[in-house]
Amino acid sequence: YSQRISAIANAHKMQNMDIAGEWNERFETEPIQIALRQNRSIDVVCVVHHETSTGMLNPVKEIGAIAKKAGRFLLLDGVSSLGGEEIDFNSCNVGMIAGSSGKCIQGFPGVGFVLVRRDLMEQMVTYEHRSVYFHLPTYYKQQEEGSVPFTPAVQLYYAFDEALNELLEEGVVNRIARYRKLARIIRNRMRAIRMKFYLREPLWSNTLTAFNLPEGVFYDHLHDLLRDRGYVMYAGQAQLAESIFRVANMGALTEAHITGFLDAFEEALPEAQKLGEGRVKEMEHLQQDRKEKEEREKAEAEAAKKAEEEAARLAKVKALEEAEAKAAGLELKKKDTGEEAKTKS
Repeated sequence: YSQRISAIANAHKMQNMDIAGEWNERFETEPIQIALRQNRSIDVVCVVHHETSTGMLNPVKEIGAIAKKAGRFLLLDGVSSLGGEEIDFNSCNVGMIAGSSGKCIQGFPGVGFVLVRRDLMEQMVTYEHRSVYFHLPTYYKQQEEGSVPFTPAVQLYYAFDEALNELLEEGVVNRIARYRKLARIIRNRMRAIRMKFYLREPLWSNTLTAFNLPEGVFYDHLHDLLRDRGYVMYAGQAQLAESIFRVANMGALTEAHITGFLDAFEEALPEAQKLGEGRVKEMEHLQQDRKEKEEREKAEAEAAKKAEEEAARLAKVKALEEAEAKAAGLELKKKDTGEEAKTKS
């Protein structure tokens, strides 16, 4: 999702510097230190807290400390971490954090919101407009006046308000603890059946775990078998689309929900393996057919080429023979003409 943030910045013609890392390794902070030291034009550091493409929790406290030391704020994508992970706004030096009404807030998806430090917002008021609908200072000004600049999806806001009430009733600390416990149940049970984790344990979030697909098991088989049993899981994204699957434990879930899913998974896995064996054999047959077809086409092409070469050789021989015959005919004609001249003499 950091790549998406970069794409948004590029779409708005905003200069930015990407500092990339491996998808399954802890993000190294040293390149950030170097970039901030060498480029005074950098205003902020933007990072995704919980990268749900893999279930990785990025080291925002360390990154925030680096940004603070360099005199910059941290812009945090907290869409999948607010309500599910501990975030100390001060120690992380957060200037702005984006969230969503769904995910760990447990409301209906559809409402995006931003928490902004007031001094940063006052600074943003002076910025050039880059958007009409998404210009934050416009929302801030209207909010201070008790209004909104555009008609919102009112029904979603009522649901959002209720979700926040439920969060306060449960308590943020308790919700985080519940998520952590549910994740532990998933991971312990999956480990017991020898499922392999995509990430190392220190990188795990509280609410999502990525697993490597077992050899010979295809995601669509496993997904459909679980769906038939009332559960949904997600595939990997981008280059991981066919190699991992993701299990999330966000939402108003209980241990019974998690246990039910895990029971269904253990039932579905052997079936997925059998289906996978069938597909592998089918793929092998297709590959063999393709190989035989390619070899046949190659042999036919070589035979056609040889036939063309032979036809060309024969045509050349024939042309030479005809040329020799023609030359011999001319010589004979000349000889006959000479003999005829002698006879007349």
